[in-house]
Amino acid sequence: HRCLSYRSPGRKHWRRLKGAAGKVFKIEANVGQAVKKGDAVVIVEAMKMEIPVVAPQDGTVASINVAVGDAVEAGALLATLN
Repeated sequence: HRCLSYRSPGRKHWRRLKGAAGKVFKIEANVGQAVKKGDAVVIVEAMKMEIPVVAPQDGTVASINVAVGDAVEAGALLATLN
């Protein structure tokens, strides 16, 4: 998994953990959508590979903080989960 999850008052945040800078290739989930642990939320393209950023636990997507085509650096906030 290419994300780092940590607790912040009632929410989980998805951040790219390692690897080179990439570009948001696809948004797989919508705000308000229920997701299960392991579901892809955002797909990042880096080094000619599509890397899924997955839900670290069951929950509801609270925010998507990127758009398709956005350049993202390692550690960038991609989405939050309630």
